[in-house]
Amino acid sequence: MSRYDYCWLTSVQLEQDFEIASNEFENVNAGLKQDLPRFMMLTTRFINPLFHSFFYMQYVRLYHSLSLSPITSSIIGLISST
Repeated sequence: MSRYDYCWLTSVQLEQDFEIASNEFENVNAGLKQDLPRFMMLTTRFINPLFHSFFYMQYVRLYHSLSLSPITSSIIGLISST
């Protein structure tokens, strides 16, 4: 077998491997495109309650830290006395 024959066989094998890999990629990519809307819906249903819980935890923490602050207490006292 000459060097040219070997290179030709190698390039043919590489082209076949590329076609196989391309077909696998297209199949996986098509499946992911089909599943993407469902994934986004499930993600939204999971993340929204977590976001709201985190927001309200931070809100309560801020409210308590402001209500316990001496400066805030004196301002609230001045506002409520008028």
